[in-house]
Amino acid sequence: MSNVTVEIRPYKNKELRSMYGMDGNEKAFKRMTDKWLHLTGKRQGQFWDTHQVKILFEKCGVPGTFLADELEKHNSKTDKAA
Repeated sequence: MSNVTVEIRPYKNKELRSMYGMDGNEKAFKRMTDKWLHLTGKRQGQFWDTHQVKILFEKCGVPGTFLADELEKHNSKTDKAA
């Protein structure tokens, strides 16, 4: 797996949606982030703070990479297609 460098800094919802490839799907992104609301807490204003971003990256995966279980699913799909 290649290393992906993503800066942990405050991000707006739109920026994170874009990073996760969910530009046109605000509801899906909200559902994804709501799962971890008990850990992140609510946003204050328009930005997710650095602590919240770190938690989202840990729980949802770093944008541009797969979590271990997602990688397994992805690999099994590509193996079947081949």
